[in-house]
This record gives sequence, C-alpha cells and structure tokens, in this order.
Amino acid sequence: MEVAQAAYTGVFALATLTSGYGAWRAADIAERDTRLGLVSVFVLAGGWTATTTIQLAITWMAAAVWLRTIGLIVGLASIGAWLYFASAYAGHEYHRRPALRRLAVGLYLIAVLIKITNPTYNLYFTTYVSTEPFTHLAFNPGVAYWLISGAAYLSVGVATVWLIEAVSASHIKDWRLGVVVVLTAVPAVVDVATGLGRVPAQFVETSYAPLGMAVFALGSFVFLNETFRPIPRFWRKQVLTHLNEATVIVDSEGKIRHISPSAAEKFDELRRASETSFADTAPALYRCTVQDDPIFEWETDGGTQYYRVIETGLSSERVGAHRAYVYTEVTESERTRRELHRKSRVMDKAPIGITIFDLDQRDDPLAYANNRFDELAQNDLENRSDLTALFCDGKDSEMAATVQTAIEEGRSVTIERCDDQDDQPGFWTKETFAPITDTEGEISEFAGFHRDVTQDKKKQERLRQYKSAVEASPTWIFCIDTSERLIFANENFRQFYGLDSSRIRGTRIDSIVGEHAAEKIRPPIRQALDGESVVFEVEADSSKDERQRFVRAVLSPLWDDDGEVTGVVGSVHDLSEVRQREQQLQVLDRVLRHNIKNTMNVVKGSAELIEQQTSSPEVVNTAETVSEHSKKLIDMAGKIRKVTKVLSKSKKAESTDLIQASKYAVSNAQVEFPEAEITLETPDEPVNVPHGTIETAVKELIENAVIHSDQEQPQVSIRVWSDHDASYLEVSDDGPSIPEEERDIRTGEETIQPVVHGSGLGLWLVKAIVEQAGGVLQFDDNEPRGTTVKLVFRTSNHLNVVR
Repeated sequence: MEVAQAAYTGVFALATLTSGYGAWRAADIAERDTRLGLVSVFVLAGGWTATTTIQLAITWMAAAVWLRTIGLIVGLASIGAWLYFASAYAGHEYHRRPALRRLAVGLYLIAVLIKITNPTYNLYFTTYVSTEPFTHLAFNPGVAYWLISGAAYLSVGVATVWLIEAVSASHIKDWRLGVVVVLTAVPAVVDVATGLGRVPAQFVETSYAPLGMAVFALGSFVFLNETFRPIPRFWRKQVLTHLNEATVIVDSEGKIRHISPSAAEKFDELRRASETSFADTAPALYRCTVQDDPIFEWETDGGTQYYRVIETGLSSERVGAHRAYVYTEVTESERTRRELHRKSRVMDKAPIGITIFDLDQRDDPLAYANNRFDELAQNDLENRSDLTALFCDGKDSEMAATVQTAIEEGRSVTIERCDDQDDQPGFWTKETFAPITDTEGEISEFAGFHRDVTQDKKKQERLRQYKSAVEASPTWIFCIDTSERLIFANENFRQFYGLDSSRIRGTRIDSIVGEHAAEKIRPPIRQALDGESVVFEVEADSSKDERQRFVRAVLSPLWDDDGEVTGVVGSVHDLSEVRQREQQLQVLDRVLRHNIKNTMNVVKGSAELIEQQTSSPEVVNTAETVSEHSKKLIDMAGKIRKVTKVLSKSKKAESTDLIQASKYAVSNAQVEFPEAEITLETPDEPVNVPHGTIETAVKELIENAVIHSDQEQPQVSIRVWSDHDASYLEVSDDGPSIPEEERDIRTGEETIQPVVHGSGLGLWLVKAIVEQAGGVLQFDDNEPRGTTVKLVFRTSNHLNVVR
C-alpha cells in the first residue's frame, strides 16, 4: 500500500473511531431527544467514514462502487439526524411534528432510490479509476448529486444556525465554539471544491463531509468542555428564553456554565464573566444567592431593587449535578411586604389594643388582635367573647344595638365598657370601631381600637369629687393665671362678689376685689408667682352690701408637670366673726382688768383692814376667808387675761426654740418656788417649733405641779428632745395625779369647774398655747407616782404670713 493511500485510510479510520467516541460520550446527555439525535449523528457519520475507509483501502472497484453508494446513503441519513439533534437541543419542536418527520423520510427514500438506481442512468455520479495520488475509485458528480447535496448542505446550515443561537443564548461567549463550527464546515467546503474540480490533483475524489462530524465530536466534547450536555432543552428554551428570567447555571464544581442575557443586564458583575467560579467572578451576587433569605437587596443606579432567587438542580443519572439560579425581580411586592410587615410590627407594639373583625365570620368575627389587646383582655377573661358578641345579631343590649347600627350604616362608632367584677374594681375600656373597605370600596371588615381608660375614669371621678368639694366649700377658692386673670372661682367666691359663673374666666382679679384690696394683694400674688406660698389678711368689700369683711387669704403657686408656675391658687377665709370675737375678748379683758380686778382689790383690802382692826375671832376668820377668796379670784382673773391674750394672737411663722423657752420658764419657777427641785434635760441642738408663748405653758405646768404637790420638796423634771417626725417637751412631777375631769379639758369633753382647785383653767391655758403653736397635749401617769404632761409638735411646712 502506497504512503498516500495509507494516510487517507488512516485519517478516515481515525474519523470513524472519533465518531464512535462521540456517540459514546453523547449517550450521557440528560435530555432524551437531544441524546437520541446526537448519538444518531455520530453513529451514522461513523458508518459513512467506515465505508469510505474500506473503499480507500481496497482495489476491487466494483465493491468500491457499492461502498460509495452505501456511504452516501448513510451520510444522507446523518443529515436527518443532524436536523433532529439541532431542533431538540435548540428547543424547537420541528423534530416532534409528524408531518415534517413523514416529509423528511419521504425525501430521504426518494434520494436513496436515486442513488440505488444510479447505474441505470448515471444521473447521480459516474465512476472511473484514478491513479493520483494512488489508485482509487474516482467519480464525476451528476445533476442529482448537486441537487441532493445542495439540499443536504442547506439543511446542515439551518441546523448549525439553530445550534449557534442556542449556545449564544448564554452570556458566556467562547471563541472555541467558532473554531469548532469553522472546522466542522471545512470538509464540506472541500467536498464542493472537489466536485467542481477546484482542488489539486493530489486530492482523492471522495466525500470529506464525515470528517466534519469527527471534528464536531472532538470539539463539542473535548475543547468546548461538554457545552451541549449540562443544559436540558426545557430549561434552555422554555425557561431560559421564553420566560426571560435572569438565570445563572453552574456545574458541580461551582463554575459558571450559562448566564442569560437578562442576568448580565441586571447584575453588572456578570457582564464580563467567563467559565470560572461563580464565587470569584461575582462575589457580591454569590453571597446574596447562597444566603438563607431567598430575597435580597441589590443596589443599582436607579436605586434599591429586590430579587428572589430560586435554586433548582439539573441532575440526572447521565450527567453530574448542575444548579440553576433563577433571579426574579420582586421590588414592588417586597416593598409592599416590608411595608405591611412594618405596619404589622407597629400594630403589635402599639400602646392601644387593635383588633380586626371579619363580618363574614358570624360565629367568631375576631380575625386579629395585637399584643396590647391581649394584655387588656387578660384583665377580663370574658372580654373577647363579650366584644365579639357586639358584632353578632341578637345581642340584646343598647350597646350592641349601637354597634350593629353603625355596622349597618358603614360608619365609625365609639363606646365605653366597664367590667364590674366582684373580686376586682371596675375596669373601663374605650373602644372605637371603624369600617375597612376593600379595593372595590365595599366594607369587608371593621377595625377596633381599644384603650384602657380606667385611670382616666378614676381621675374624672376624683376631679368631680374635688370640684364638688371646692364648689361646696365655705371657703372662697379661686385660681388665676400669670396675667392675674381668673381661671376658676367657686360658688361662695362668685356669690360674695356677684359674679356670673359663665363669665368669670378671663376677668382680672383686681377688677373684682376693689381698689383698696387690689393694692394689698398685688405683692402676695407676685410672691406666689415666684413660687412662694403666702398668707395675708385684708378687708374685702362685697358687691351686695355695704358691710366689709375681714378675710385671711392663702395664695399658693400653681405648678405644671415641668415645674413651671402657671398661676396662683387662692383660698379665702372669712374672719369677720373671729375679729368680732377678738374685739369682744378685748372688751371683756378691759372689763376684767379695770372693773373686776379693781373691785376685788378693794374687797381684799377691806377684808385685811377688818382683820387688823377687830379682835373678834369670828370676824377675823370671816375676813381671812374673804381675803383668801378675793386672792383666788384675782389670780383667776389674771389667768383669764393670759388666755384672752393667747387667743387673740395670730399665728406667726417665726419659730421658737423649746430649749430656750424651757430654760426661761425653769429660771422663773426656781425663783418663785425655791422649795421645789426642778431639773431640765435638753439636747445639744436647737429644737424649734412654730411661734407661741411656750414659756408661759411650761411655767404654768411647773406651777401646777408645785402648788398641787403633797410632798415637802416637790420633784419636777422637764425634758426636751426631737426626732425626724416631731419635737417634744415633757413635764413630770411626783404629786397626786391630775383628776380625769381636768385631763378631759384637753379634748374639750369637760368644762372648767370653778369648785376645783383651779388647775383646770391653767391646763386650758396650756392647751390653748400648744394648739396655737400647732401641737397637741397628752397626759400619762408618772412612775412610781405623779403625772407626766407631754407637748407634741409634729413636723410640717409653714406659710409666710403677711400682716
């Protein structure tokens, strides 16, 4: 065998083996029609090259003619297989249409018939023996050959265009695909040139087209790294193309195998991608793709977009596992979802209860309740059922009728409900129900808004009580703002000044009280507006009569929640009767001092003169009795004067030190009663109480203890101390106990008895002094003998007094 013959035979034999390899590899394609078509292409192409190999290897020309005819018949069948494969792979349905399949088979049989009958009329080709470059069977193509070959090459071209379009649907562009297509077409071009006699004499006149199939087998499955195998027809054509979704397909190693045009347009990281790792090529998109949440944000020049990624496997028993990532833009729906989620969170965290009632659910219309409503419902276990019953027909109550009428009329309604339980106080809720309309404007649901107004109700009740108390108070009560205009005045104030209750607000206070009183009250008002409470006395002129009233007013600042003074609250006490009593006491004091005391001094002096000028024992005894009782009456008159003086004094804010008052009283008592043993125990720090003649009260208690003692040396102890609650002064003696009827003087339960030794009046004087200083008087038995009198002064705030 010559060298050229061996070379040609080897090339076509290699092509036969390559086609067989292609058929074996194509059997792994997952999609059935694509697999069947491509396996058929390689099997038929291998059969074609096999007949050509044998034809070139033998020298028996008759057999070579039949081998060529068989090869052309098999080669023509491979064209049909190529069309079938291309249609299936590109996602077309031509290979499935019965009419087209019958037409293709009919044309093929006609071509086969022409080839078989060619020896009769030689329209397809004629043969002859050629000796260049070696002895072989050569042929001259006929008219039928060119017609059938032209139709075949046209079909191959159409199918190739389908393949190029299918592969180009992926954004990944591979130059190797172009090389494979060109190399596949080269043998066909050589065939045409050979038939036209446009090739050198060294070229054997045979069909080179099968060599293109071998090139395609090597290129598609080796150089193109199995481009045709991973992507099934449905995904490639129906999903990736028709649905126009952004799609990325990766293989089992994470390398990108397909990028749809939509994906490259939406994600800039994919525009220059190649068959490399998805994580390396597009790291930002990869992180979003593999995160737990299927929805992710993607920033673009136009703003934030939202995408939902769906991952699906493309695996089969014939191919390794591939994954397809499909990205669907859900910007509008995601924004709506997030807005609804945000509103839902707001509703769940709202400080009021929120409910939604579905009117179509008659048995249980409550469709939604937020957390606050559940908290409110816990206060009343029947709250839900009672509430939902308002929306049901047949609820026999005025409240339910009101709600159901509002539902029928499609309007909002507000009600207040109280849950009165025996084991808990009333729980009030204020509830507003408003209609919710659908997109067509029809009312489908009602929204409920529920507030706990229990505290508001309690405040309203307290305010009502306060208002009633203020209105009914005999004290005149009023309130002015910072511009000294009335905000409020109670009934007694309005009646005294003849004010109309509907027109008092905004009236200046100085226009009501008169010019003289206005001048007197301006400084205290300014003090109160500066945050200081003030007490002052003034004469008030009534609008109803000519009689003046002497009043005591207490002005206190009105504070807001921020600690700012927004006005002044005043309470006015009518002291006219008190002033009248003071005047009467003063008159009685003068009468007592000038008349009774002087007269009794005359009586006492006359009794003493009689006692000196008579020697009659009976007369002397009578004169001594008159003198003794006169002295008692004079002493009693002195105590009454002291009581009158105490009662006629007004309280002052200046404080008195109990220690100094006690020392003063003890010092005087020790001079007056030298026979008594008087001790004083005091702390180191001053003990202050409101102003009062405390030393008079202490001196009176010491005198009472010494005078009424039955001991030769009376023992009297005084102790002063204080704690954080009160200040104390205690006087203890060792004499006989004070009778209960005299102790009762401190509570007002017993009147002063003139027949008793007179201590009752003294205790009454002490009581008046202590009470005027804001204290109380207490009695206890002293151990082992005697009485303890305690003065208690509670700690409190005191007002400034303006006289």
